[in-house]
Amino acid sequence: MRFKRTLAGFWLRRLVAGAIAALVVSAPSFADAATARLRWLPRGTAVTSGFAIFVRNAGSQYPVNPVWTGNPAPAADGSISTTITYTAAPSGVNYFAVVARANPNLESALSQELYLGTPNPCRNDSCAAKTTCDFSPRANGSPCDDTSFCNGPEVCLSGTCDASAARDCADTVACSVDSCDEAAGRCVHSTPPGCCLACDSSDPCLADACSQGECSAPEGIDIEVNRVRFMHKSADVKLAAKGRFYADPSIDPSATGATVEFRTPDGAVLYSSTIAPNRIKKGSDGGRYRFAVTSAQSKFLGNGIVRLDFRVKGDLWLVTLKAETPLLIDAFNEPTVTWGLRLGETCVRRMDMPCDQTSKLSVCR
Repeated sequence: MRFKRTLAGFWLRRLVAGAIAALVVSAPSFADAATARLRWLPRGTAVTSGFAIFVRNAGSQYPVNPVWTGNPAPAADGSISTTITYTAAPSGVNYFAVVARANPNLESALSQELYLGTPNPCRNDSCAAKTTCDFSPRANGSPCDDTSFCNGPEVCLSGTCDASAARDCADTVACSVDSCDEAAGRCVHSTPPGCCLACDSSDPCLADACSQGECSAPEGIDIEVNRVRFMHKSADVKLAAKGRFYADPSIDPSATGATVEFRTPDGAVLYSSTIAPNRIKKGSDGGRYRFAVTSAQSKFLGNGIVRLDFRVKGDLWLVTLKAETPLLIDAFNEPTVTWGLRLGETCVRRMDMPCDQTSKLSVCR
């Protein structure tokens, strides 16, 4: 048998890197046969007399003869395409590769392979050359997830994808209804009225616990409000708020960060902004924590807050908040608001503050 020589040099390297750019297959045109349209982008400057397309079945090497040879004119972008007819594999999986030819006995190595169908995820199936292929099983324990969340993750076992049990979405709440939401990719826990008091409350400090089915979560800490004032000026709304609350003096906002929120009485979020821990400066005596930037810097950061200041005296916390952003317009227009602050696991709030409103000013207490 006369062995074919291989095209060498720059042309070969570029062909392997970018031979096939796209692959489209049509419906089978007759029994056991199908048509596919291939498009590839040859690169380099070597002289070629044409191209050849080889097709193999999954788990098999390429046959001696190609299913197509030719040299179509390139498109405007330099790509070449053609439609081929091939025999569909019994498994439903076929692999395609292209070679460049200078004459029938001188051709490049295979391009990278493309496949049609769904290969076995637990077996290697690739050919570096037409007769040099790897069909070995993947190692036991290799992931072969079928992308379904609700039936859990799968792994390979002896060359096949081992079926997994359905995901366990049960929680510790006896009266909750537990289910799996495939579209959202998460477990869902529905609690009917009276089952979980956290779910029947608009307390923002219970919102996270409720969503996780935790009915025993404690209520938030109340803020004694001096004032919360919104001023509507031009395109911005200015906010000035002061209050006090009692909490653990060991809380460190420079380690937890801080989240500021305003909500409606039914719990809908009107405004929310989080300040990263590294932007909150801790005083030398440990009794003060401060975030302060200019209005321009605040707009760059995107949160609208220009000052958040905590002064700690024993377990008494004094808080001062200033902000300037059009994102506060919904809170300005709301006749009753809830002000919330979260410092890590600690949540404080003043719920359902009525607001005295004019066209330019809203003062809530």
